[in-house]
Amino acid sequence: MEPVQHSEPTYQPEPTVWNKGIKGGVITGIIMIVYSLLVYITESEALQSASFLFSLIGLIIGIVLTHKAFRSENGGFMSYSQGLGLGSVLGIVSGVLSGVFAFIYLTFVDNEYMARQMDVARMRLEDQGMSDAQIEQAMGFTDMLSSPGTLFMLSIISSLFMAFILSLIISAFTKNNHPEQVY
Repeated sequence: MEPVQHSEPTYQPEPTVWNKGIKGGVITGIIMIVYSLLVYITESEALQSASFLFSLIGLIIGIVLTHKAFRSENGGFMSYSQGLGLGSVLGIVSGVLSGVFAFIYLTFVDNEYMARQMDVARMRLEDQGMSDAQIEQAMGFTDMLSSPGTLFMLSIISSLFMAFILSLIISAFTKNNHPEQVY
């Protein structure tokens, strides 16, 4: 008769808001980068117009899947605050990745992209019948917001803000408090 061998259980660390949020943020950020690359390369007005909607849907899917992954590795449990934290970390990470990509692309790869977009915006304003003074005022404001550094900061802030607001809502549906813990 052979002796019974007992295997040692493998150590599975509990998931943390940080490690799961970062992982979800990296995946979501990569998806956002691919979409941004399509927008930059094609200069498609339809893709540019859909950017906000795509970002919103991407964040929703990223948050829901990150919540699901966290719960599956945490015995099926996730508090509301953990869900909010996961979404916020995801938003920061995806915003930083998207912002870094945009900064690098607009500074080093295609530094004329924003100038071409400004020309298109100017033509649209002219077609709307705006006066030269109104056009100059609008273009000055747009020029200030369209530098790569400003776009980097706006990417982080807007991604965090949208992810936080979405997490406030999504976490209400995806939370599952552990019955033995009070959060």
